[in-house]
Amino acid sequence: MDKLTEDLLRELYIEKGMSDREIGDLYGVTRANISYHRKKWGIEGKPSLSKKAIQDVQNKLDSLGFVVENMKKKNTHHIFDLLVENTIRLDIRSTETLQEDTFRFKLLDSDNSCLLESDNRLQLKNGRTKKILRNTCDFVILVGYLKGVANFWVIPSRNLKDDLNGISIRPYSDSSKYLDYKDSWGSIRQTIKLQRVNRVG
Repeated sequence: MDKLTEDLLRELYIEKGMSDREIGDLYGVTRANISYHRKKWGIEGKPSLSKKAIQDVQNKLDSLGFVVENMKKKNTHHIFDLLVENTIRLDIRSTETLQEDTFRFKLLDSDNSCLLESDNRLQLKNGRTKKILRNTCDFVILVGYLKGVANFWVIPSRNLKDDLNGISIRPYSDSSKYLDYKDSWGSIRQTIKLQRVNRVG
């Protein structure tokens, strides 16, 4: 294999869209090593997948005529990601990895988060914690990237069990139990209308 040069790193990272980790695996070095060389050679980093997914959801909602606010720009530790029409809270989960034709979206907090159980957070039997999503958001938006193209599933948080560790979706399947949630943006509009009716009533 060729020695990693600035030109080669630019080609792999920018033109081929490989991540630091993928390039590191290719050359048998750590992600941090690749990140160091990128900075050394002035190759600007790409936004994280979670930031990209939040922006892609916001762009989609903007195109549908919703008023959307990115809460993470105010506070990176905000309990939800986007606020729609000043009323609907969205939690965005994303992946670009397809394993056995399946997207696997994680709902657990990270291993090293050191978060404690609370009214909004549940500790599972394995010791890991996760948000009680029905308390912290109205919808969970799953964003799965197929060859760089975003696919969306719009799921009301009340439809997810509190102790659910993750969600597996086969994007090519016609029998997925999550099929009804694919591009179900109308459910957000319907929820907004119901909330307005309830406030008036």
